[in-house]
Amino acid sequence: FQAEDGIRDAQESRGLGDVYKRQLQWTPLDEHAALKIHARSDDVFRMLCHELEVPVGEFVLRRHFSAIVSEGDVMNLKAADMKRVLREAGMEEAVRGTEKVELAGMLRRHGATCTQLDVRCTDSSRRPYAWATGASLIGGDKAMQAGFLNKKASLKDAVRLTGLSMEGATLRVTPSGRFKEPVIELDPGALPG
Repeated sequence: FQAEDGIRDAQESRGLGDVYKRQLQWTPLDEHAALKIHARSDDVFRMLCHELEVPVGEFVLRRHFSAIVSEGDVMNLKAADMKRVLREAGMEEAVRGTEKVELAGMLRRHGATCTQLDVRCTDSSRRPYAWATGASLIGGDKAMQAGFLNKKASLKDAVRLTGLSMEGATLRVTPSGRFKEPVIELDPGALPG
Protein backbone atom coordinates (compact mmCIF):
# COMPACT_ATOMS: atom_id res chain seq x y z
CA PHE A 1 0.00 0.00 0.00
CA GLN A 2 0.99 3.60 -0.51
CA ALA A 3 -0.09 6.27 1.98
CA GLU A 4 0.77 9.94 2.18
CA ASP A 5 -0.08 12.78 4.54
CA GLY A 6 -3.47 14.25 3.64
CA ILE A 7 -4.76 11.10 1.88
CA ARG A 8 -7.56 9.50 3.86
CA ASP A 9 -7.61 6.01 2.29
CA ALA A 10 -4.79 3.59 1.60
CA GLN A 11 -4.28 2.85 -2.09
CA GLU A 12 -2.90 -0.18 -3.87
CA SER A 13 0.87 0.14 -4.27
CA ARG A 14 2.08 1.45 -7.62
CA GLY A 15 5.26 -0.58 -7.36
CA LEU A 16 6.81 1.76 -4.82
CA GLY A 17 7.40 -0.98 -2.23
CA ASP A 18 6.72 -0.66 1.48
CA VAL A 19 5.34 2.54 2.91
CA TYR A 20 7.31 4.39 5.53
CA LYS A 21 5.24 7.04 7.24
CA ARG A 22 6.47 10.02 9.26
CA GLN A 23 3.91 12.12 11.07
CA LEU A 24 3.62 13.55 14.57
CA GLN A 25 0.21 12.07 15.28
CA TRP A 26 -1.59 8.81 14.68
CA THR A 27 -3.76 8.52 11.55
CA PRO A 28 -6.02 5.75 10.19
CA LEU A 29 -3.26 4.97 7.64
CA ASP A 30 -0.79 3.89 10.34
CA GLU A 31 -1.83 0.23 10.09
CA HIS A 32 -0.71 0.13 6.45
CA ALA A 33 2.83 1.41 7.09
CA ALA A 34 5.82 -0.91 7.35
CA LEU A 35 7.47 1.64 9.66
CA LYS A 36 5.85 4.49 11.61
CA ILE A 37 7.87 7.36 13.01
CA HIS A 38 6.02 9.86 15.18
CA ALA A 39 8.56 12.69 15.25
CA ARG A 40 9.52 15.94 13.59
CA SER A 41 11.26 15.64 10.21
CA ASP A 42 14.27 17.67 11.40
CA ASP A 43 14.77 15.28 14.33
CA VAL A 44 14.37 12.17 12.16
CA PHE A 45 16.85 13.33 9.53
CA ARG A 46 19.33 14.55 12.14
CA MET A 47 19.31 11.08 13.78
CA LEU A 48 19.47 9.33 10.39
CA CYS A 49 22.47 11.42 9.32
CA HIS A 50 24.16 10.67 12.65
CA GLU A 51 23.66 6.92 12.14
CA LEU A 52 24.93 7.13 8.56
CA GLU A 53 27.84 9.30 9.73
CA VAL A 54 26.84 12.04 7.30
CA PRO A 55 27.78 15.51 8.57
CA VAL A 56 24.93 17.99 8.81
CA GLY A 57 25.85 21.60 8.19
CA GLU A 58 24.59 24.40 10.36
CA PHE A 59 21.32 25.91 9.19
CA VAL A 60 21.67 29.59 8.33
CA LEU A 61 18.48 31.46 7.48
CA ARG A 62 19.06 33.94 4.66
CA ARG A 63 16.27 36.22 3.61
CA HIS A 64 16.43 39.56 1.91
CA PHE A 65 14.24 42.58 1.45
CA SER A 66 14.55 45.77 -0.48
CA ALA A 67 12.98 49.06 0.47
CA ILE A 68 12.94 51.90 -2.02
CA VAL A 69 11.77 55.43 -1.28
CA SER A 70 10.25 57.49 -4.09
CA GLU A 71 7.76 60.28 -4.68
CA GLY A 72 4.24 58.96 -4.15
CA ASP A 73 0.83 59.76 -5.54
CA VAL A 74 -1.43 61.61 -3.09
CA MET A 75 -4.31 59.42 -4.31
CA ASN A 76 -2.67 56.52 -2.44
CA LEU A 77 -2.94 58.33 0.89
CA LYS A 78 -5.66 57.35 3.32
CA ALA A 79 -8.70 59.64 3.10
CA ALA A 80 -8.32 60.47 6.81
CA ASP A 81 -4.76 61.74 6.20
CA MET A 82 -5.92 63.79 3.21
CA LYS A 83 -8.65 65.41 5.29
CA ARG A 84 -6.27 66.13 8.16
CA VAL A 85 -3.84 68.01 5.89
CA LEU A 86 -6.63 69.98 4.23
CA ARG A 87 -8.18 70.87 7.61
CA GLU A 88 -4.77 72.04 8.85
CA ALA A 89 -4.68 74.29 5.76
CA GLY A 90 -8.00 75.85 6.84
CA MET A 91 -10.20 73.98 4.35
CA GLU A 92 -12.61 72.43 6.89
CA GLU A 93 -15.77 73.24 4.92
CA ALA A 94 -14.40 71.92 1.62
CA VAL A 95 -13.45 68.58 3.22
CA ARG A 96 -16.89 67.59 4.52
CA GLY A 97 -18.58 64.94 2.39
CA THR A 98 -15.91 65.09 -0.30
CA GLU A 99 -14.94 61.96 -2.22
CA LYS A 100 -11.34 60.71 -2.10
CA VAL A 101 -10.64 61.62 -5.76
CA GLU A 102 -11.70 65.21 -5.07
CA LEU A 103 -9.61 65.30 -1.88
CA ALA A 104 -6.54 64.19 -3.88
CA GLY A 105 -7.17 66.97 -6.43
CA MET A 106 -7.47 69.54 -3.63
CA LEU A 107 -4.17 68.32 -2.14
CA ARG A 108 -2.41 68.59 -5.50
CA ARG A 109 -3.72 72.13 -6.01
CA HIS A 110 -2.58 72.95 -2.47
CA GLY A 111 0.93 71.73 -3.41
CA ALA A 112 0.99 68.73 -1.07
CA THR A 113 3.34 65.89 -1.92
CA CYS A 114 3.80 62.48 -0.40
CA THR A 115 6.42 59.79 -0.15
CA GLN A 116 6.12 56.18 -1.19
CA LEU A 117 8.05 53.25 0.25
CA ASP A 118 8.07 49.95 -1.67
CA VAL A 119 9.14 46.92 0.36
CA ARG A 120 9.87 43.64 -1.45
CA CYS A 121 10.80 40.33 0.17
CA THR A 122 13.03 37.79 -1.56
CA ASP A 123 14.82 34.54 -0.84
CA SER A 124 18.61 34.21 -0.85
CA SER A 125 18.68 34.07 -4.67
CA ARG A 126 16.61 37.29 -4.85
CA ARG A 127 13.46 35.58 -6.13
CA PRO A 128 10.17 36.91 -4.70
CA TYR A 129 9.38 35.10 -1.45
CA ALA A 130 6.66 36.07 1.03
CA TRP A 131 8.47 35.69 4.36
CA ALA A 132 7.11 38.80 6.11
CA THR A 133 3.64 39.43 7.52
CA GLY A 134 3.72 43.22 7.60
CA ALA A 135 5.60 46.46 7.18
CA SER A 136 4.93 49.71 8.97
CA LEU A 137 6.39 53.16 9.53
CA ILE A 138 6.34 54.04 13.20
CA GLY A 139 6.65 57.61 14.43
CA GLY A 140 7.26 60.60 12.24
CA ASP A 141 4.24 62.33 10.70
CA LYS A 142 1.78 59.49 11.11
CA ALA A 143 2.04 55.72 11.45
CA MET A 144 1.55 53.93 8.13
CA GLN A 145 1.21 50.21 7.81
CA ALA A 146 0.62 47.63 5.14
CA GLY A 147 0.25 43.91 5.47
CA PHE A 148 1.86 41.24 3.37
CA LEU A 149 -1.39 39.29 3.83
CA ASN A 150 -4.09 40.11 1.34
CA LYS A 151 -7.85 39.71 1.91
CA LYS A 152 -7.71 36.02 0.95
CA ALA A 153 -5.07 35.50 3.68
CA SER A 154 -2.39 34.40 1.23
CA LEU A 155 1.06 35.90 1.59
CA LYS A 156 2.38 38.53 -0.79
CA ASP A 157 6.02 39.34 -1.42
CA ALA A 158 5.65 43.14 -1.72
CA VAL A 159 3.80 46.06 -0.12
CA ARG A 160 3.64 49.80 -0.70
CA LEU A 161 3.44 52.40 2.07
CA THR A 162 2.43 55.94 1.15
CA GLY A 163 2.54 58.87 3.54
CA LEU A 164 3.01 62.59 3.74
CA SER A 165 6.43 62.38 5.34
CA MET A 166 8.82 59.70 6.56
CA GLU A 167 10.96 62.12 8.51
CA GLY A 168 11.66 60.80 12.00
CA ALA A 169 9.96 57.48 11.24
CA THR A 170 11.25 53.93 11.66
CA LEU A 171 10.54 51.22 9.09
CA ARG A 172 9.50 48.00 10.81
CA VAL A 173 9.31 44.75 8.80
CA THR A 174 7.69 41.88 10.70
CA PRO A 175 8.79 38.38 9.66
CA SER A 176 6.44 35.40 9.75
CA GLY A 177 8.25 34.17 12.86
CA ARG A 178 8.52 30.54 11.81
CA PHE A 179 12.24 30.53 12.63
CA LYS A 180 11.92 33.00 15.54
CA GLU A 181 13.62 35.68 13.47
CA PRO A 182 13.58 39.19 14.97
CA VAL A 183 11.61 42.19 13.76
CA ILE A 184 13.69 44.38 11.43
CA GLU A 185 13.80 48.12 12.15
CA LEU A 186 15.67 50.79 10.22
CA ASP A 187 15.65 54.48 9.36
CA PRO A 188 13.90 55.03 5.99
CA GLY A 189 16.00 58.18 5.54
CA ALA A 190 18.99 55.88 4.99
CA LEU A 191 17.25 54.06 2.12
CA PRO A 192 18.02 54.66 -1.55
CA GLY A 193 15.65 57.04 -3.28
